[in-house]
Amino acid sequence: MDLDQTMFSRSIEHLQKLKLLSAKRTGRTRALALTAAGQAALDRAYPLWAPCQSTFVAGVGGRAEWSTSRGDLTRHLHGRR
Repeated sequence: MDLDQTMFSRSIEHLQKLKLLSAKRTGRTRALALTAAGQAALDRAYPLWAPCQSTFVAGVGGRAEWSTSRGDLTRHLHGRR
């Protein structure tokens, strides 16, 4: 997943406020973990997400084509062609 640092930090903070994610600082690093509520939310969301993802991947030509397209998009986002 490609997120810039600011977006990533805001997303983490939001998930912490919702008590779906916990963070523990150790020196300069931060260990992240799903809380029980976060795991429950993931367990509810995954069965809804998985068929949508499968439909999307099939629509772009299958797993290999999506992998190639995702790599192309990532390179484009980072200015590498």
